[in-house]
Amino acid sequence: MRYIPLTDADAKAMLETAGAGSVTELIDRQIPERVRVRGLLPLDPPVSEMELQRLADSIAAARPRDLISFLGAGAYDHYTPAVIEHLVVRGEFATAYTPYQPEIAQGTLMGAYEFQTYMAMLTGMDVANSSMYDAATSAAEAVLMAHRLTRKTRFLVSGALHPHYLDTVRTFVSPLETIVLETVPVDRATGRTDTAKLAARIREAGDVGGVVVQSPNILGIIEDWKAVGEAAAGTGALFIAVTGEPLSLALVEPPGRFGADIVVGEAQGLGLPPYFGGPNVGIFCCKKEYVRQMPGRLVGETVDQDGRRAFVLTLTTREQFIRREKATSNICTSQQLCALWVTVYLSLMGRQGLKDLARQNLSLARELRRRLLEIPGVTAAYSGPFFNEFVLRLPIPAAEFVRKAEARQLAAGIDLGALLGPAHANELHLCTTERHQKRHHDALVGFAREVIR
Repeated sequence: MRYIPLTDADAKAMLETAGAGSVTELIDRQIPERVRVRGLLPLDPPVSEMELQRLADSIAAARPRDLISFLGAGAYDHYTPAVIEHLVVRGEFATAYTPYQPEIAQGTLMGAYEFQTYMAMLTGMDVANSSMYDAATSAAEAVLMAHRLTRKTRFLVSGALHPHYLDTVRTFVSPLETIVLETVPVDRATGRTDTAKLAARIREAGDVGGVVVQSPNILGIIEDWKAVGEAAAGTGALFIAVTGEPLSLALVEPPGRFGADIVVGEAQGLGLPPYFGGPNVGIFCCKKEYVRQMPGRLVGETVDQDGRRAFVLTLTTREQFIRREKATSNICTSQQLCALWVTVYLSLMGRQGLKDLARQNLSLARELRRRLLEIPGVTAAYSGPFFNEFVLRLPIPAAEFVRKAEARQLAAGIDLGALLGPAHANELHLCTTERHQKRHHDALVGFAREVIR
């Protein structure tokens, strides 16, 4: 693409429109003085490659290597087989340009096609795209897609949706001032979305474009997909299912079997290490009849002129490819490398391997929860079914528990008070995975017995 600079006449016209006499005056008006930097930035002097390597080593050495993490709520510390990294760097998956040039990137296209297939199988849906950025942006795109399909502006969102996902949805829909997000209450006893109130509100409002429910939700509770599907069925409201922990789909019935119209979520838990909070890879699936309103890209299978199996970019609904007013999203790319990691992971695990791993996670969570509940003063915060995450109510603030645990090299869960507000101040969100051995659980339980007296 050629770069076409502004002419003096262009600049003058723009400044006149903005009401400024010069570029300097325009900047002075827009950037507050308190954040302006006069002169050079106070940067450290440049260093050599060797000095930079020493600095990186010192930072790495300061990081606690034996940290035991019980963090979850959207990012999961599952084991990543070493073979994945070996396979994803193979030349068949490499491309010098965008991954969607079919003549040079058949391996990448095949990886995207198989990722789509796996996601459709996991969620029980007809179609999946070739990945989104993460669960939060997928959820936001799902609401926008439902708005395009129904032309309705009212959306009911479970109170147990991850607050970061909800913030992202709010940000995405904010330019469309007509979209209204209403929160559906959560049953304080079970931790599940109150589906009776959800159904009543859909009937009462009469103009609901979609319902957004996450499972396992931010409280670690598995929602009743059947009840959510029945509440939305026949009302014109689309059922948007969200999942943060994809491994749970190996054990629970997928939302597609209960009438979900759109399923979104996070695939990081399938072979991608959590690193320092990313990168992630989003799931986006829908019913076949909605495919033309799906954001992102869809890779299809075909044959070339010699009849050989081939893969091709089949559907791209971005403004780069179609008329701007017909575009469904401005998502620029997909998470192809991360999606490839997930694809290789799932191909290695297989259907039975994934189920076995999920059962192991469930068993570990039940055992850890049982041991912690034996501590006087510790109670279960919610009674609903869970997978590998659960919430305990402590006799002390969860923030205090988490802070003291850091000195023992324990990332001892998430303080829900900080995430959900003061009403949850004594609630601790915990997650355990196959990475944990008995000694890890012993360390957490032993610490909890010392702190909670």
